[in-house]
Amino acid sequence: MPDQREPTHLIRQARPEDAQQAAQVLQRSIREVCGPDYAQDPETLTQWCANKTELNLSQWITNPSNYLIVVQQCRSEQLVGVGLLDRVTAKIKLCYLSPEALHQGLGQRLLQRLEQEAQRLGMSQIQLESSLTAHAFYLRNGYQSDGEPDRQCQVRCLPLVKFLVPAA
Repeated sequence: MPDQREPTHLIRQARPEDAQQAAQVLQRSIREVCGPDYAQDPETLTQWCANKTELNLSQWITNPSNYLIVVQQCRSEQLVGVGLLDRVTAKIKLCYLSPEALHQGLGQRLLQRLEQEAQRLGMSQIQLESSLTAHAFYLRNGYQSDGEPDRQCQVRCLPLVKFLVPAA
């Protein structure tokens, strides 16, 4: 028998009015979810969060080169996830969840939506730079190593790639 429950979360394109909440999601995810993998180093986390501001999110949302989506709780309308695909470079730049949104399949749904947009645009592959925290998640979702870690990143970045099947 099919599941008749109402959906608990909605994934949708971000709107300018989402910028403040989206910035909070990113900052919380970096500090609370990723922080332990980086020894809670204040300098590293501060640098990583530096561009995750309401102003920058507003600009990223309205930039037509970006496909920026959010995960919204249906009942509270609170944002709990943020994803960004750069439509020009075929790179996922953001894929973050708030701590309370982890382990519910939302990260996978967010990632799949970004991949679907890339396929729709005719991209044959998609790239990203993973944090230590998310590396196993991406590997489970079909990504593979794409070179040596990038030491120029604010944090240790692990380059990954996934080859996409063209959209039907």
